[in-house]
Amino acid sequence: IVLEEFTQFSSEEGSENRALPKNAFANHAVENSNLICKPCGIQFQSEGRKKLETFQTLISIYEDLAAGQNDLDIESDLSQSDVFVIYRPWVTSLRKCVQSSLTAMKGITKAKKDVAYYGGVDDLNLEGVGIVAPNPTVTGEQKKAESSDNNGLDCQVNTTITCEHGKCLAMYKRRSVRLVPPSVWSKILKVFPDAISHEFEPKMEEALGNCAACFQEKEKEELFPVKLAEWRNQIKEPGTLRDLYTRGGRDGEACSSTPPEIEMFLEVCADSKDKRNKLTCYIVQCREIQLWRDAYDCIVKTKKARKTNDFIRKQLNGLLFNFCSDDVAVRKWNFRSLTCDKHKMAVGFPSLDIDATNGDVNKLKEWLSSLGAAKFELLLEDEFRSFISSLSCLEEILHGNSSARLEQVAPTVSISIQDGAPRVNVQPTFCTDGCEVSLL
Repeated sequence: IVLEEFTQFSSEEGSENRALPKNAFANHAVENSNLICKPCGIQFQSEGRKKLETFQTLISIYEDLAAGQNDLDIESDLSQSDVFVIYRPWVTSLRKCVQSSLTAMKGITKAKKDVAYYGGVDDLNLEGVGIVAPNPTVTGEQKKAESSDNNGLDCQVNTTITCEHGKCLAMYKRRSVRLVPPSVWSKILKVFPDAISHEFEPKMEEALGNCAACFQEKEKEELFPVKLAEWRNQIKEPGTLRDLYTRGGRDGEACSSTPPEIEMFLEVCADSKDKRNKLTCYIVQCREIQLWRDAYDCIVKTKKARKTNDFIRKQLNGLLFNFCSDDVAVRKWNFRSLTCDKHKMAVGFPSLDIDATNGDVNKLKEWLSSLGAAKFELLLEDEFRSFISSLSCLEEILHGNSSARLEQVAPTVSISIQDGAPRVNVQPTFCTDGCEVSLL
């Protein structure tokens, strides 16, 4: 069919080796005619030549990729020669494309009128075959969807089996790929210059296809729910974290009462002459403890149908971070610092008149109550360390080695007993310049 089409534009037939004659598109019948636009005729001839030459290469590829042809065995010794991987379903799509084009060029015959409609080069449609149209907004997933369309032909050949790192995910899957010699691959590149090249490599340990990065990501995804379960169990089991989770109200409601340890300390140590007795607590906003509780609830209570890694990761990042990014330098915790940036002094919670409170248990209890009313909670030293450690561990699960450890900076309240009366010290001292709280 192609050879016959060549002769339509020439006074000579094609040569025996199927190469185009030098004057294949010199249509002598219309030369020097005022009825024909010579520039348009030359352009048409040039386009027809290129189209037929491209199609001739496609037919050659079609023949090279026939069943049983140039289909190298993965198990054989391929170390001594260059071998290229191509997506097997792409070969099927290519064969359909060539067969469809041949049918269009052959034309059709209508039986009733006994008239043959000859298609020829004008009906040879190679649009979409060859170079990929530039479209920077098209995603990798869209490309894969397009490449699976039976009506289209992936101009990059191996889009479906190429990972985001440019490696081949299916290099060793016999049912998914074919191995072809360089002679066939060079023909494919001639028609499809944007084809993604995957040269066959020996099988690697700890790699998905020949991509070590994809293997690591897959392993990370498989370990993600396991690590979350371990983090959850640390809170679920009896201990400091479980006690912290089970006490207190939700954000917007009253916080838990003053830790009973403070009441006991004041009672037991009131008669003590030992000035070394001292109790230290950390001041933390109730909402921040509740965010931690909500993170636990997200892991435990999310419905199984929605409990995918991506969904859980998105929910946790939304809870814990005001601005979440893989870049540790710009990631911001959704927690407020109770020390001002300028002076590194205490801000944001009810101030304490140290002179008036020292020696007066009732005034101390009033101030402790005002903290609860203002949605602040006192955590004992071991509670605070466990709380910070739990949050940091969860961030490491979410972001791996790029974790920005949560700074263990919070105002402290130290209570001691001197001469049977309480002495209170808040560090750092309160800022008097009107500074406000800021995100960590």
